Amino acid sequence: MPRVPHQRTLVILTAAAIAVTAGPLLLGRGAPGQARFEARLLDGGTVTSWDLSGKPVVLEFWATWCAPCRRSLSALDALADRYGPRLYFFAANADNEDAARVRAFRDEMGLRTPVLMDARRLASDLGVTTLPAAVVLSDDGRVVARLDGTDAVPAVLDRMLAPP
Repeated sequence: MPRVPHQRTLVILTAAAIAVTAGPLLLGRGAPGQARFEARLLDGGTVTSWDLSGKPVVLEFWATWCAPCRRSLSALDALADRYGPRLYFFAANADNEDAARVRAFRDEMGLRTPVLMDARRLASDLGVTTLPAAVVLSDDGRVVARLDGTDAVPAVLDRMLAPP
């Protein structure tokens, strides 16, 4: 009996293990434009797009070395205060930096928004090419907007949350 099916399984499992250890992963897509991902949180645990379904999500991509990101992250906390529990907000570190460095930066900034770690691949999968950048996902995981920083996020959120 040929062993090819078992070899294929091994290759698929190996590729999956490599992808999982590489950081947040776009796990697939549901409907066109629907983001599916899993990411590690700075303070422990993971979050998946399935955990977040039912509410819009704002992902702010940043790095500790990015000077404009400081302003953007401060604005992200203000947005989280303004929109409260109607949305999920995450500060996504897009440079795969050491957790201790990211934690020190977060504490120095006084950032209250949960931090996603190792988000370089997630940023790439979502079409982010510059920092800081925000990606807004609808309550069903569709990419609604990709923006430079957070300045335009309130207008996008106000349109999304407006009564029909």
